Amino acid sequence: MFPGQSSFHPSMLADAAARWPDLTAKVVADAGAALGRDLRPWLERATDDRNEDLQLGVFLTNHVHLCAFRRLEVQPHASLGLSLGELNHVVEIGALDFADAVRLVSARGQAYDAGPSGMMAAVFPLERDALQPLLPEGVEIVGLNSPTQHVIAGEHPAMHRAVERLEADTYARIVPLQSRLPMHHSRFSPVAEALGPALEAATWHRPHRSYRPNATASVEEAPTGRAFAASLARQVCSPVRWVESIETLATERDDVTFVEVGPGSVLVNLLRPQWRPEPRGGTARMSDLEALLRGA
Repeated sequence: MFPGQSSFHPSMLADAAARWPDLTAKVVADAGAALGRDLRPWLERATDDRNEDLQLGVFLTNHVHLCAFRRLEVQPHASLGLSLGELNHVVEIGALDFADAVRLVSARGQAYDAGPSGMMAAVFPLERDALQPLLPEGVEIVGLNSPTQHVIAGEHPAMHRAVERLEADTYARIVPLQSRLPMHHSRFSPVAEALGPALEAATWHRPHRSYRPNATASVEEAPTGRAFAASLARQVCSPVRWVESIETLATERDDVTFVEVGPGSVLVNLLRPQWRPEPRGGTARMSDLEALLRGA
């Protein structure tokens, strides 16, 4: 499983390079060839000033982990891309070549940077039915992360009103996540439209494994290229259903292990008992999994 790590950590790819220098060098070189520019200098100075840089960093870091799995001869039972990791998932199941995916990631980042402004914040612990009535017009739940942990987004004035009301009426904790982009908000429908031509122009293949779009938390066995394009466009301006996606996969096997990618602890936190009363499976860092597989 290759979750999207959406935290703004410019060091993500550099950390992967420290662990797997040869794998990372090849991934960066292949990505640079796909984009027609040398990404090696960018690796040393990547920041979160542009969403395009963030998205490339997340995508390439996830792909390095995928390459590390292949080196270990690990064949995952299933793949699942959460939020920014969905294009990694599409590559892993064989529906899209790496080079096409890199170009789409770059195009998506550029479209985000040109899109509407806003902000995002995590709210917890509050159930969805209790949270929804407290949100002013223009603020939406854009991340369904757990039964009591959600992400809200909207324009700055509306979000400030939402935060003030939540702080006045509840004991919920509110953590700002993003001060510029209301990702997965309906305001991003123009971004989805701008990305549409690039999605439709990509060369799509019949996947060899199920597609699991996290905007619907469904399982699709053999979607067409047009269906992939529509789903990835929809994800830009629709809520991501993390908890439903995780639960759907976790109920398929009793021994599922979710691998956390990146410096944050998103999945580790969401799979703790306070977020899931009956947790199935567990989480691991890539370093722990490598040691286990090598018998260390």
